Amino acid sequence: MPYARSDLQKYWRLYRVKGWLHFLGLTLLGFFMANQSVIAELWPAVLIAGLYLAHVYAINNYFDRQLDLKLDKNPLAGKNEASLRFLAASIVPAVFAVVLTFRMDSSRVLLIASGIIASTFYSVPPLRLKVTAFIGFMLNALIFAPLFLLGWVTGGGGWREGLPPMLFFSIPVLIMQVLHEMADINEDRRAKIKTIGMSTGHARQLIVFLFLSMWGFTGWLVGKPYFPELMWVPVSSYAIIGITVSWLSWRQNFSPAGLRLAMRWLTVGFGLAALIMSLPDFVIV
Repeated sequence: MPYARSDLQKYWRLYRVKGWLHFLGLTLLGFFMANQSVIAELWPAVLIAGLYLAHVYAINNYFDRQLDLKLDKNPLAGKNEASLRFLAASIVPAVFAVVLTFRMDSSRVLLIASGIIASTFYSVPPLRLKVTAFIGFMLNALIFAPLFLLGWVTGGGGWREGLPPMLFFSIPVLIMQVLHEMADINEDRRAKIKTIGMSTGHARQLIVFLFLSMWGFTGWLVGKPYFPELMWVPVSSYAIIGITVSWLSWRQNFSPAGLRLAMRWLTVGFGLAALIMSLPDFVIV
């Protein structure tokens, strides 16, 4: 019994559930921003999103096992050879996610499949594009963007109308990715992985964050015709966050890990505010 509990904890950490629960908010937000009125259609999309995220984090953990130093981050850390059952455990959620989307329509199958392919390109050799600074950085947006569109399309929204808000809600993902890279700079140097956080000095980090803040205003301008009553609140919030993070990153005594955690909670808070503002009158069936 203790062995089974230990094994279960290892799989829980392999999937890094605590690290991605807040990303389910993207699916919720997309669903309600599309003004869906039947709440029962939301739960399959949330389940698919959870399976998708479990795959994304587990496959990355498996192929990062020789590079990661902390067991609390990766239960396979430091192991040159890991059991194939952990590789299988990372693939199974992706299979179930794709199978469940077949109950919906082919467009959502394509959406989830494209995200799975992006995560494969990001983590799995021989491509393993995470070692290439800019490409790996941008792939993060492609990996997490399907979560919003999944909710949006499930909520009855059109693909074309969903692209501007999807672009906008990719901003905090990219900001947190830079903070993540800055926090893991020693491990990445040891593994010879090139990242934005490693290859730029503080001045260029400032430019990156300001660029992301300006991207927020661009998303607002594009999305304003669709969401005139909603977009100004989160976009101004993200702009403030981006400028604040830029200033903090300029200081030499700041903690990227602590800042990343603060950024996560800030975006969760603003996401909840946006979600509440977009909630329609729905019917529970």
